[in-house]
Amino acid sequence: MGSITGKFGCTPETLRSSVHEAERDRGLRDGQTTEERERAKALE
Repeated sequence: MGSITGKFGCTPETLRSSVHEAERDRGLRDGQTTEERERAKALE
């Protein structure tokens, strides 16, 4: 990831986080999806 992040203008950690978020949203990784986090935030 470190070798391609410069092409995207972000840090390796940002890219890693984005990949993990996309995997959660697709059901490939455990954890709250973006939709679930947004709904919880709205309910607060």
